[in-house]
Parts: sequence; C-alpha cells; structure tokens
Amino acid sequence: MSKKNSWIELYRFIFLLSILFLHFFSFFEIEPIPFRGAFFSVEFFFLVSGFFLGKSTEKAMKDKGFKDRIKCVPDYVIKRLKRLYPMYFAALILALLIKKFTHSPDYTGFFNWIKEGWPEFLMLQWTPLSGNILIGILWFIPSIFFGGLVLTFLASFFGKNIELFGFIVCPLIAFADYAFFFITIGKIDVIVSHYGIMRGIGSPAMGWFLYKISGVIGKRIGDRSEKAIPLFALFAHLIMAGVLIYENFTHKGPHNMITIIILSIGLICLSLGNLPVKEKTEKIFMKLGSLTFVLYIFHMPFYEILNAILSRL
Repeated sequence: MSKKNSWIELYRFIFLLSILFLHFFSFFEIEPIPFRGAFFSVEFFFLVSGFFLGKSTEKAMKDKGFKDRIKCVPDYVIKRLKRLYPMYFAALILALLIKKFTHSPDYTGFFNWIKEGWPEFLMLQWTPLSGNILIGILWFIPSIFFGGLVLTFLASFFGKNIELFGFIVCPLIAFADYAFFFITIGKIDVIVSHYGIMRGIGSPAMGWFLYKISGVIGKRIGDRSEKAIPLFALFAHLIMAGVLIYENFTHKGPHNMITIIILSIGLICLSLGNLPVKEKTEKIFMKLGSLTFVLYIFHMPFYEILNAILSRL
C-alpha cells in the first residue's frame, strides 16, 4: 500500500469503541457487560501497529549501511514520543488532579501519589520500580512504545537481509510469545509487570509478519488485483464483524489463539481489499482512525470525572 488504508483506520476506531464500552460498563458496574472479549480489539491495535511499523522500518532501512540503519532507532523514539507522550503526560496529570479532589482534600495524598507513581510518568509501570498506578489502562502505551523500540533495534542488524527479519524472525518472536502466554498462563490478556511489554513485542512482530505476507500475496495476484479487491474486502468485513460479535460471548483461554489467527487473516484481507471510497468518506475514516489514541488515553479520566459529577447529584 502506498498510504494508510482508510478501512484499517475505520476499524481501528470501531474496535476502540468496543474497548470504551467494556471499560464504561465495568467502571460503572452496569450489567450485562458487553464486549468482554475486547482484548481481541487490543490485539487488533497491536497487529496494525506492527503492520505499519514493518512497512515504515523496512522502507527506512533497506539498502542502508549499519550507521544509517541504527539511526532509525532514535528516530523511532523521537517520532513516537512526540505523538504519544504529550497526551499520555496530560492524562496522568488529569488523573492526579482527579485523585486530589475526589480522594485527598489535602496535598499529602497528592504528593504521595507522585512519590509512589513516578515510574508511570516515565512509562516504567511495567518495571519493579512501579508503585501506585494512576491509570491502569495506560499499560498499552509503554507496551507499544517499548515493543516497537525492540523490534526496530533488532531489525537494524539485518541490513540487506531485512526481508528475513520480517519473514523469519518476526513470526518466531510472535509464536514464541503466543506459546508462552497460552501454554504457561492460559490466556493472552495479561497486562501486569513485564507481560505487557512481552505483548508489545510479540503481537506487533506478528503484525510485521502479516505485512510481509500481504506483500507476497499482492505480488502474486499482480494484474488480477483489481478483480480480487472486492473479494478480499468481503472476507475482511465478514471477519471483522464476526470478531466484534464474538467479543460479546467469548471468555479467556487457549482457544483465543484461533480467533487471533482469524483476526490476522482479516487484517491481511483488509490490507488487500482496500475498496476505494469517496474522498470525503476517506477523510472521515482517516480522521476517526487518528482519534483512537486520544480517546483511548483520556477515556478513563473522563469516566472518573463523570462518576464524580454523578455522585454529587
């Protein structure tokens, strides 16, 4: 693909909604809770992140010397921090203020939260340094940041063989990661401690591998791609709709790996089934996709504020 797929951006937004609904109903203890399997939505975000990380990293590193390839690592850090950290930091400050006004009338508790939770401001809540957690759902941000950093660093050592990184190393990392979670723990939705970072490495590695597979399929189809696009689009939309529906009924267990594989196939189909839409519609899809990180980062502080308001009525 020459640019971001507007359909992928739309599904990023749709899958985000399932996460927001799950957290809303859970936070306010409203039964029945929908989208109990929204960890598949989180997995979709990881896969998409790895998909585009693979695309951008290979483009930046291909046919470059090691010194130029290793420069991609600090470039990655700067780019990701500029995009994510201001929102992340603002959400933590907002959470501190909410704690101040709802849990601690004086400033003692406020400064205790800073003293015990400072690693969270450095995105280190997954390390032994971590104390109190201000916003638990923000585990995803350091996970996707540090996971992508590890993959970018590893890719820089492959040089002209960077294709092998996507085709061989990434699937090895991904399936080793999945095997660890499903065999030793029995589920993948484990976010505490270093497990969150493991997901941030393994699942995007799978996304990188999916990028390579979609590229191979696209080349094999060649001139027939125009006719194949509607078919890929049909399969993609059926799979995505099926996963969203299934999220309401599933439970955590090793069988979730089957759904992850199906979701992965859906992402490949979505990348190849990029049906053209009107320019205005495409802009809307892209805008919705661009809102996902903003909404994800700030939705729990918003729920806290809403709860504080409702409790005073």
